[in-house]
This record gives sequence, C-alpha cells and structure tokens, in this order.
Amino acid sequence: MLVSKKWLSELLDLSDLNDVQIADYLTGLGLEVEKIAPTVEYPDSIIVGKVVSATPHPDADTLTLCQVDIGAVELSQIVCGAPNVRSGMGVALATPGTVMPNGLKIKASKIRGVASKGMMCSESELQLSDDHDGIVEIKNIASLRLGQPIRALFSPPDVVFTLGLTPNRSDCLGYLGVARDLAAKLGRPLRTKASKTSWVLSADTGESEAKLTLGVEKAEDCPRFCAVILNNVKVIASPYWLRQRLESSGLRSRNLLVDVSNYVMLEFGQPNHIYDCRDISGNKLWVTRADENEKLITIDGATVSLGAEDMVIRDAKRCVGIAGVMGGENSEVKDDTTDVIVEVAYFDPTAVRKTARRLGIHTEASHRFERGVDIQQLPQALERICTLVSDILKEHNCEVKRSKCYELYPQPFAPCRIGLRLERVQSFLGLPQMSLAKCIKHLSGLGLRLLDQTDKRMLFEIPSWRGDLLREVDLIEEIARLEGYDAIPYTSELIPVGAGREAPQIAFEDEIKCAFASSGFSEVMTYPFFSVDSFESLRISSDHVLFPRVELSNPLQESERWLQSSLIPSLLKTVQKNRSHDLGNCRVFESARGFFSRELLKEVGTSPLAKAIRQKQGSCQTKAKKGEELDSVEVKWLGGVVDHKLSTKDWSSNEEQSDFHAVKSLVVATLRRLAFSDAKLEFVAADPSALPFLHPGAAAWIQTCEEKTFLGWLGELHPELCHTLGFGDKPPTCFEFDLDALYTWASLRPAAVELPPSYPFAARDLAFTVDKALSYAEFNQAVLASPDSKYLRHFQLFDAYSGAPLANHQKSFAIRCHFQSLERTLNDREVDREVDRLVAHLEKAVKATLR
Repeated sequence: MLVSKKWLSELLDLSDLNDVQIADYLTGLGLEVEKIAPTVEYPDSIIVGKVVSATPHPDADTLTLCQVDIGAVELSQIVCGAPNVRSGMGVALATPGTVMPNGLKIKASKIRGVASKGMMCSESELQLSDDHDGIVEIKNIASLRLGQPIRALFSPPDVVFTLGLTPNRSDCLGYLGVARDLAAKLGRPLRTKASKTSWVLSADTGESEAKLTLGVEKAEDCPRFCAVILNNVKVIASPYWLRQRLESSGLRSRNLLVDVSNYVMLEFGQPNHIYDCRDISGNKLWVTRADENEKLITIDGATVSLGAEDMVIRDAKRCVGIAGVMGGENSEVKDDTTDVIVEVAYFDPTAVRKTARRLGIHTEASHRFERGVDIQQLPQALERICTLVSDILKEHNCEVKRSKCYELYPQPFAPCRIGLRLERVQSFLGLPQMSLAKCIKHLSGLGLRLLDQTDKRMLFEIPSWRGDLLREVDLIEEIARLEGYDAIPYTSELIPVGAGREAPQIAFEDEIKCAFASSGFSEVMTYPFFSVDSFESLRISSDHVLFPRVELSNPLQESERWLQSSLIPSLLKTVQKNRSHDLGNCRVFESARGFFSRELLKEVGTSPLAKAIRQKQGSCQTKAKKGEELDSVEVKWLGGVVDHKLSTKDWSSNEEQSDFHAVKSLVVATLRRLAFSDAKLEFVAADPSALPFLHPGAAAWIQTCEEKTFLGWLGELHPELCHTLGFGDKPPTCFEFDLDALYTWASLRPAAVELPPSYPFAARDLAFTVDKALSYAEFNQAVLASPDSKYLRHFQLFDAYSGAPLANHQKSFAIRCHFQSLERTLNDREVDREVDRLVAHLEKAVKATLR
C-alpha cells in the first residue's frame, strides 16, 4: 500500500519527525516500510502567469501567439498549440532554463519564425495526470501574485511510503488504520473528519424524494448493506488536491464521482460503488448468487462467465455487478450522469475471495473485502462520500440533494471480549516491569475499550476494525508492538538437547541424491501444481493411474488447480526450457511427492504401477471442508530425464548417444554406488497402454528379481510426442523410482562388503541361436536359473543379431561369461565343463543352440 506523508500528517501531528523516523516507527509496528520515495517537486522557474492576449500565429493555423504577464516589466511572448488557451486565463509557465519533471529542458526558441520564451504547461508535463490535450488553467488568478512559483499551488513536497502489509492487518488498508496505529505508538490524538455518529443528514442539503429498495438473499453473504441516492450531481474533473491524493496513493484520476469513491476507500479502507440511477431497474439492489454461466461485462470492458457460487448484485431485471469485486459496465457512471446510487456493504470475505480467484480478477475492492472490512464504519464512509461530493460540487454552483440512508442490518455486530492477565504479559514478553497501567494505555490507544480490571487482570472489548484479535496472546502481541520489540530482552535459554539421529529414510534419500549427482545429474525443484492439459498432452487419459485427481481447494491460478501425480511433466518442461536456451544434453532429477486419490485408485487398471500405488498404506488426510475429508495417497518419487546425448565428443572420447540401453546402464551404475547389485534388478517390457507417453519398444518396468517388487519404470519418450513437444527426432529418456520401495528393498538386504577376488577369472564369449520371439529378459532368466553353473560369476550381453545366415524365425544372443573360483585358479578343463553345462541347460530351457 502507498501512503502519502502529507495525507497521513492531516490525521495526526508528524511535524517533529523526519521521513526515516516515521518509517522506523511504522516498521516497528509491523507495518513494514519497503520504500521511501519523494514526489515531484517543481523548480522555482515554473511560475504563475496570466494570458493578456491570445492571437492566431501568423504562419500556422493550429498555433496561438500569446502575451503572458509574469509580473515582470515586459510581457513574455509564448507560442502555444493548446486549444483551450485564451485571454485572461491563469497558466503555469516554464521559463527558459527550466528542467521539467520528465527531464525536458526549456529553451528560448523560434517556432514558425516567431520567438517563444518558455512553455505553458499541460497536466501531463506537470505530471498531474496523463492529459496533454490542453494547458493547466489556474483558477482565481486575480488573487495570486504573478511570477510566484507554482509549487505551493499544485504539488507541495510530499513523500510516499510503500508499506508491505501482512494479510491479517486489513484495518491498515486505509489511512485511518495506519494513522491509528501510529498515533497509539506516539501517544498523540487522532484527527479525523469522519462522522462518529450513525447516519447524519446535513442540514444544508435538501432531502431527495427518491426511493430505493435493498435486499439480501442470504444474510451470511452480506450482513450489512447501505445505500443512498444523490440527485443533481455533475460528472466533472476532480480538484487538483483530490487528484494528487489519488496519484500519490497509486490510483489514477477518472472523474469526480469515481475519484471520491476511491478517495474514501483509501481513507477508510472501505470499498464502495456508485451506480447510475437510470440503469438500475425498479430502484432495487439485491445481493444474491449468480445463475450458472451468466454473463456480465465489467467496467473494464471484459466479459466474464459467472457460476452459481459467485455473489452478485442485481436490480429488478439483471446483474449489475460482482459483489465485492467489480461493477458492471451496464450501470457505471457516465459523462451525463445526474442521479446516482452510492452503495457500501460488508460482503463475506470467503465468497469474495473464491469469486476473485476463480475469475482471475484482483481489484482494490476485492483485496480489502477478502481480508475483511469494518462492518461498523459503513454509515460513516457513506456520509463521507456524500459530504465530499456535495462540498466540491457546491463550488461549481451545484446543489446536491440526497435521500435518507437505506440500510439492511438484521444482525448487529457483537464485539468480542478478551481477558488479559498481567502475569501472562510479563512472562510472555520477558518484561517483569510491565505494569497494568501501561498495558491499558497501549491497548486503549488502539481503540480497545476497557470493561473491567483488577490488580492482576483486565477485560477488553475489541473494536470492529480489529477482526484479527481473537485470543489473549493477540493482545500481548499488540502490547509488544507498541512497547517496541527492541525493548524485549534477548536471552537464550539453556535447553538440554541430546544427540539425535536423522530418520533413516531421510539419510537414504540424501545418499541416493548424492549418487545421482555424482553420475552427472543436476537436481531441480519444480512446482507441484498442474493443469489437466499438462498430463493430457502426454497422452495420459482420465482413466490412467497417473491422471491428476487431487484438487486444490484454493488454487493460485485455475491452470494450477491439480497436484502432480508424476514428476515427468515438470522435468520435461525443464528439458524443453534448457533446449530453448541451447543447453541440451542435460541430465536432471527431482525428488518430490506424487498425489493420488485413494477412492479413485480402485478404477485405474491393473498395471504394476497401479497395483503398487493401490497397495500403499500411508495416506495424507486433507480437510477439504468442515466435516469432510479427502483421503489421498502420497508416493515419494525420484524422477529423472536424460536428454538426447549422453555425452558430447571431445579430444579424449567419442560422442555417446542417449537411448534406452545407455540410460539403463547409467541408472544401474548409479544404484550400484549404494551397494545395489544390478544382478538383483529386472527390467520387464511394459505394455504400451500402461505408459502411453513412452516408446512402445523402449519402455520397461523395474522390479526386484526375487520378490518381483515394483521399483519404478524407465523408457524413451514416444516419437510422436517428441515432435509434439518440440524434441524433434532426439527423444529424451525418462525414469521414475518409488523411493519408499527402494528404501524398503535396501533395508531388507544385509550390508556386506565384497572383497576383491584373490584368483583370476576366465572369460568365454558364447553366441546362441534362439527363437526370434524369445526376449532377452527370458534368456537372462534362463542363464541365471542354470542349476549346474558352479563358477559362473557374471555375464553380459554384447551382441544381438538377426539376418543371414540365420533363418527368418531366428536371432542370436552373444554373451560374455566370467567363470571364477574363490578358492583357486580354474584350469581350462574345468571352465569347459562349466560351458558345456550352461549350453546344455539353455538348450533344454529355451531351445538355444550354440553357434
């Protein structure tokens, strides 16, 4: 919030404080000052002048030759192009040598052959507004001294403080709230022009005969609704002082009625709205809920589609505004408006917040209504609007008439009462010297009313503008703010803390992260919020287990309503961004949670992934609404993506392509850093429908060999998706591990240290002819199941071949076998017997013949 020092100084005396001291006091009160910025200060060379004559320029139809009196011996000749210049008007004249607020330097020059000694300024050039169509006219020029600086007339020096307010301090979204806090801190009286009574009809204005009907469908939506009719108003430009107040507070000037509405909103923190009476059918305003898909054009020209939960304001025929958010174009104030309805209300903060978030509309009004306004100040705010409009228009010979105050207030505000114990204040703040009298002084200065007291306790009534004060500790915090946090002693208590052990799951996760980092991966952190489109673009349909189903009740954006179920969409976006910055060949991984609806997991197929998630026992209970629970399952994923090239070519090595097998080897090697044995892992071809975003021929489930426990999956991105997502013909390879499953599997395996063998191994390369339908996984299992292989320690596929001279139904697997004894060196005869046993077993098990 932007706060003008000049405006604030009208509400309390700040004459003895400089800008830094004021900022320090506000920050100490918890109203953090983020910036101190002086406003425009005009130089002395911009002075008051009077146009004595204005004649057409001899050589230009659109220019005027003016003689301006600036109180000097000679008149100043100025060439001006403004359409509103005329003889007798007061002007702001920038003399030669003046440096304007926008940096423009004024020089004496010739315009179309005629000398011009200065420039008559527009509002834009004086930075009063964006209006540059005409020059500024100074009123009452006869009462002013010609040649005097305009500084005192237009923009007395001011300073604007930028406050960073916390959401609970809605009372400080108005100048009165900020001034109230500062006055309590300084112990000074608060000066306000606001009426302290209820509705007061001023004696100097006539009462309008117009009638108005107010209604509220649900009392909880709008507990208080007030309005008044003003007749005989004019839509004119606001006076300079009002425009400057709005500009210094971050709002642009529009016209008198809109500006007064915004001025009172800034002063009280109370949003309000002004309707053109001609557009309000039946002189009726009704707070209700919108019809589903009802359309409304707002005052900013946007068409919005409303829902049944959106709170709106209607007249007798149609919707005229979104309650607490924005008014409708169909009832806004126009240039020829003469009769208006001024409305102020208290709208339910939750309803306003939901509507504003859903529609993506954030306004000054919704910002305040979402945080709660003072329900007791509505009549005072209404009175202030009417008084300002009436007083300003009276200067323009316009007598405004107003009706009585129409009001709906079925359940008057009942103030909260909170007890406060002196002993509790002293112990909580560590201030044993804190007295009862000082507590009362601090809290009374904030507007809390003392109802009762003893030597040890106090009872306070909480004012309507402090809805954030609910408990005794809240009052203690208010005392701490006013006493000063620097007055609270800083002491460190000795707390005996024993040496604690980190949870083994956390240590395991750290180890596995370090292992992937050591393998050249970079850890990333992405947002867990997604739209459904992000998953549908990966061919993940609504019946798939990875389709997002856990919804946020209050999303920051509609496009980020769903919690992630997989890390791959966000990791692919990271790779896309890296490629767009010519940073390909990256390896990224992330450890984060995936969220699944327990109820809907029953209907998501029978793939190993679906079965594994369905069997999860841990759940996260999230309160969706009062009395309602959302039961969800959380899975801790470790996901990764390896971009197209595994490594690039340099002077010492060749380029290595990234494909399914290369990334599989990389992942297995990474897991081996944690003492996982690759012989214990099994890669099983995945059904294309189970992982539809992966290449059908390069996707596999990862599981344990013995227990067949699901650990994760690995595969290349589908070729069609590569082109859709902009990867071209260079598919990245993705993988995702269930960290909890990895940890459980690792904890079941006994820790062992494998010493280097004392005796050498004997290597044999064997090529087998097998049926083309036989997968390597089946062949691998057959080798592992060989019952007579006493010395076979390790084997690895190094070639797979099909073609001549093999038959069409055949292919070849070539493996390299290492035979080794832990007790002695094997001789050739013993190795040959091992080979014969293995060949015989494979011929029997999978009909493999040695080539």
